[in-house]
Amino acid sequence: SDGSRLLARDEADEHGFAVWDATTGARLHSPRTPSDTELVDLLGQPGVDWQNRFVRAASGNVRHDKSVSSHDETLLATGTADGVQVIDRTTGQQLIQLERRATKFSAMTFSPDGTKLALCLEELGPTVWDVASGAMLAGLSGHVGNVFAFAFSPDGSRLVTGGNDGNIILWDAESFELVAILRGHQSYVYSVAFSPDGTMLASASGDGTVRTWDSLPAEKRWRQIQAAQRSRREAAPMVDELLAQFTDPPAVADHIRADRTLNDDDRRARLRVLLELTTAARSEATRESTP
Repeated sequence: SDGSRLLARDEADEHGFAVWDATTGARLHSPRTPSDTELVDLLGQPGVDWQNRFVRAASGNVRHDKSVSSHDETLLATGTADGVQVIDRTTGQQLIQLERRATKFSAMTFSPDGTKLALCLEELGPTVWDVASGAMLAGLSGHVGNVFAFAFSPDGSRLVTGGNDGNIILWDAESFELVAILRGHQSYVYSVAFSPDGTMLASASGDGTVRTWDSLPAEKRWRQIQAAQRSRREAAPMVDELLAQFTDPPAVADHIRADRTLNDDDRRARLRVLLELTTAARSEATRESTP
């Protein structure tokens, strides 16, 4: 969930999976942090449904065919023959029942703070509900056909939907006004997700593609690009020093992540420079080894 590791299925590995450093692309043959050790121990257990367990550990937003957990896992929304209900996971007590007649739905998700639940009901289409009262806050009109995917931005200010019409729509999560329609997929969109900082959006479609989108206005993005370029220029000499000290790029990445003197922007800049340097080095090594 912090973006530092990537889990990939690998049938050739004895555990059936591999863990990679997401900054350098290096495969981690041994755990480097306590969280890596816990992950390897968990996934190595026989009979463990590791895919669902890893999704739970990484996002806190576990999705099943007919249920979804809040990010802090205190709430569970589930579809039953009586409709959609929200349950307190610690006590098992039903808190509210949403729209008893709506027994068929195609997607749902909680807002990051757990106060809103977005879901697509067969009878009503995409809707947003207040979890505390069970009242419907808004119906989202913009898609043609079913909505198959919802995602709130990490700060809860935006809601994105993807549907049968192949479109992706960004909504203001407070006013529920349509912000933008993103077109490009040639078939239905079945999965959407924000980046951890909320500035990028990924979508997966039945056309066989995954697309990434910029979720920020153009002027704000341009200012960010200029600031990021300045930060990377300033970070380059420092990353060179760390590479000379540690020599191992994953070790440098771990050092940068653990440095509490850095703010988030400086940390991202150094990791970006490290990625560019290691990618360039890998490309050069490939060219030299090619006859």
